[in-house]
Amino acid sequence: MFRTYNGIRFFRVFLTLWITYAAYTMVRRPLTVARADIQRETGFTSAETSLVDTMFVFSYALGQFFYGRLKGRCGNKEMLLRGILLSSAALAILGLSSRLPAFCVAWAINGIAQAAGWATCISIINVWVFPKERGRVMGWWSTNMAAGGVIGNAFAAFLIGRGLSWRTAVEAEVGLLLAVGGVVLLALVEHPNAVGFPSVQQVEGGVEFAKLSFDCNSAPLSKDGEMYMNSPRSTNSSLEENMNFRHKDYDDHEEPFSPTFLNIIQLPGLCGICASYFLYQLVRYGFMFWLPYFAVHELNYTTEFAGYVTCAFDVGGVVGIVASGYFSDWMFHGVGRTRVILLLTVGMVLGSCCLAVFSRHFVENALFFMVAVTFVGFFAFAIDSLVSGSFLLDHLEHIKMVKQAGAISGVVGGVGSAGSTFQGVFTAVLISRSWPTLFYGFGVAGALAGVSLIRPLRSELLRARKRSVVF
Repeated sequence: MFRTYNGIRFFRVFLTLWITYAAYTMVRRPLTVARADIQRETGFTSAETSLVDTMFVFSYALGQFFYGRLKGRCGNKEMLLRGILLSSAALAILGLSSRLPAFCVAWAINGIAQAAGWATCISIINVWVFPKERGRVMGWWSTNMAAGGVIGNAFAAFLIGRGLSWRTAVEAEVGLLLAVGGVVLLALVEHPNAVGFPSVQQVEGGVEFAKLSFDCNSAPLSKDGEMYMNSPRSTNSSLEENMNFRHKDYDDHEEPFSPTFLNIIQLPGLCGICASYFLYQLVRYGFMFWLPYFAVHELNYTTEFAGYVTCAFDVGGVVGIVASGYFSDWMFHGVGRTRVILLLTVGMVLGSCCLAVFSRHFVENALFFMVAVTFVGFFAFAIDSLVSGSFLLDHLEHIKMVKQAGAISGVVGGVGSAGSTFQGVFTAVLISRSWPTLFYGFGVAGALAGVSLIRPLRSELLRARKRSVVF
């Protein structure tokens, strides 16, 4: 089971990476859940804890922008392990800190470490997932974003509710994260070539889909586990015969160049995608960071109860991510993901407005609040999953830049993180007016995000029109 292609792909790639990114997401949450407790213990104001959040997302954005350059120095597995170790160190510092500068430094370090997560996982998954299954596979895998949030919220809330301090909750998460690092080290397979199989791109380029009859040690592999077919060390003739490589395919295994930020945003449609992701992330992170605080200070829930109730945002996200994956594969025959994103955007805007209209009714009706939060989480996470996953990979395939998926995903994620950074200021300004004003603001931001996808939408509709003419 662990040696067949499907067994390796499921257990040693998808499941391992699912656990890995869920852990990455989990360790972003302790500050969110324990915000009220931290403010009581340290005397920090809401503006000061918002500054700590801003340091995280700002450093996360910087890490994403420079991901392509940093990635050239190490392989995918090494990148994930470095991120885990650095994030563990940051949480350990946070758990021992009591002063604002130390909080800012620790959370900035965690932001840099977190930048190693998503883009690296996308780089690995890209060589294992075929286009026809991309929506549903990425949908299931991307549930780690929301599941990690549920675990992070519930775990910290559970420990705090049992009388333990927020510091204990943070240090406990360090142990969980290091355990996940051990799983990555022992189990993760970065590339099919490392275990004797062709990658998705090799199969689509004409490689026969069968296990390769070669000893992996006899063929040179790149730092990511990909085989160099054009290397003088690769002299096994049966290997090349089994791979059915044409001469023009030999260069497919050369190390790719690292495009710059300017190179990437000048690609067709990428500027609009980046702008939309900036706004989508502003909304999602705004809800993620401030819903527990809203529940404690505006609705007068306890810290423990607020932590549990606001898990509904992530639970709705899990359902939304899976549903959107299947929906995007089915609707418009799997080639209309831009239109699917726009439909989901309408739902997110309506959900934000619902929170604004009924915010005063949530004090005495926690169930109603959970339903509304679940509704918003469903759409917010579904959009995030598609934009940063299958939709982006489809677009890169269309513009023939799929080999640069890691670097481009890093830049798109970096711009999205800039939106996460801006949400701190955005949220603080609108909260000073009222909570309904903030929720209406999130609705407007979501609508503008949809408008930013006009160019990818035009391109998608043009391709659909051409296909209808052909058929």
